[in-house]
Amino acid sequence: MKNEKPLVILVDDDPANLKIGKNLLSEKYRVATAPSAARLFELLECNNPVMILLDIMMPEMDGYETIKVLKSKPKTLHIPVIFLTAMAESEDELMGLTLGAVDYITKPFQPALLLKRIEVHLLVEEQRHILERQAAVLKEFSDAMEEELFLARKIQQLMFSSEMSNIGALDYHVAYSPLNDVGGDFYSISEPRASCLRVFLADVIGHGVPAALISMLLKSEYEKVKALDDPIQLLQSINNAFVTSYRALVVQFTGVLVDIDTAAMSLRYITGGHPYQCLVRNSVCTPLIGQGKIIGVVPDPNFSLEECALQRGDRIMLFTDGLIEQTNSGGEEYGEARLMEFLTSEAGKHSCMELNQEIMKSLNGFQGEQNFADDVTLICIQCL
Repeated sequence: MKNEKPLVILVDDDPANLKIGKNLLSEKYRVATAPSAARLFELLECNNPVMILLDIMMPEMDGYETIKVLKSKPKTLHIPVIFLTAMAESEDELMGLTLGAVDYITKPFQPALLLKRIEVHLLVEEQRHILERQAAVLKEFSDAMEEELFLARKIQQLMFSSEMSNIGALDYHVAYSPLNDVGGDFYSISEPRASCLRVFLADVIGHGVPAALISMLLKSEYEKVKALDDPIQLLQSINNAFVTSYRALVVQFTGVLVDIDTAAMSLRYITGGHPYQCLVRNSVCTPLIGQGKIIGVVPDPNFSLEECALQRGDRIMLFTDGLIEQTNSGGEEYGEARLMEFLTSEAGKHSCMELNQEIMKSLNGFQGEQNFADDVTLICIQCL
């Protein structure tokens, strides 16, 4: 019934104690009495008490054995048990609490104190139920979020798929490691014309879902212009879209656009606020320096097209700043100098895939117990 008093079961083999206890508790609680553990178990088959007051010294099954049974069954596991007993030794109290009782009260007891301690323990139990319900809601929400992030991760992975047909003079490999389930790094690999590999790598400022959504917006804008022959016009068009159409979003990102012409053996590139990328030739690592500003900030980022000749065996290493800005426990960054030193000694020994793997091993060894602070994307390209 809606306003029914909560049920307390009093277990004692002494009828006088059962009568006294029932008279004391009846004002606030419905009271069921049990002269033995066997009768208690019968009552529990069709009742759900909020509390059990349990004597220890009883025939057939004492209170210690009774509470062991209660705590072994899922239905009765969480029912609070208070031992109400004449056994006053500290060892007895320790045994009772160890077996799972929430309290241990010795006879004779003060009625007001017993009522107050029951009230306190029931309040604690009520709070436990509230926390359990809240935890269940949070788990349901977390599970739903995990499913949505899994879908978002799949969508983002599809977004990053290479659209390049086979160019036999080149080998390339991409290593993408988002900070969270989804990230703000974006790359696209395509063939805008015969014998030309185009790579666009961008790094949205921010992390997680917001940055991932912006990267998908960037993907949409890039698709509109990716076939343009002029790299400056391409990046300028993307910048215009974010400075004008998406101005309210306050979106900023760095980027590098690379065109590799395998027929002319030439490299053309533009950077927009992006870290210097690397060209490795004969164990010499050269920074690919550009001057463009961060994309999405000003109408004219001052993009400039840089160009250099390529040779067989050259490796172009593109990356986002999550690589070089990762810190160790001492706050030291991995840094461009460390990366260039590593590429100088290791690039010529490995395939593109192996080199990316070795760089990530080097980064993991450097950071130690520090967590990643940003998304990391590596794109290694080799002229065969």
